[in-house]
Amino acid sequence: MEADELNQVSACENNLARASGWAGVADQKAGFILTLTLVVLGYLTTQLGDFFSALFSKWSASPSAPALFVFLILVLLTALVGMVGAIINLVSLIRPRLAPASAKQSLLFFQTIAPMPCDEFTQALTTLDQKGYVNALCDQTHNVSKIVVEKFRKLNASINWFWVGVGAVVVFSFFRPLFVKLLER
Repeated sequence: MEADELNQVSACENNLARASGWAGVADQKAGFILTLTLVVLGYLTTQLGDFFSALFSKWSASPSAPALFVFLILVLLTALVGMVGAIINLVSLIRPRLAPASAKQSLLFFQTIAPMPCDEFTQALTTLDQKGYVNALCDQTHNVSKIVVEKFRKLNASINWFWVGVGAVVVFSFFRPLFVKLLER
């Protein structure tokens, strides 16, 4: 290969590595947000015990108890919807993509390589010319880039759902003790 051809191959390989690296970044951020989401859900469950016990034991203790209860239940449902929305987006973000976006059979895509016998794969790859290899690299980079865009879109949506849930948890955590104290009077 000439120097220009080597530079072209090297540039395409580096571009693919860079795009694949961004996919890894999105997955790492998703893991972090998923952990935070589960921590917030765990915290929320610790807040429910005295809330429901006070509710069921002293429902009629105060004339304002039903209205505050309905408000807190709506806030609780908002928190759950936010957290579940975040989890659904995060799980769909980290699931593996098993079909290339371009629908082309690529010698660089694992789902194309895996069903091929090793000898057939070796033969196909070693007979690939430089232009074919560059085209395969470009196709794979394009596929990975589409995946990265989708991952970051879902990550952004997950973070938005997470903040909706966190906001509702904060409101619930603030008003829950007031509700319990109101029923204890």
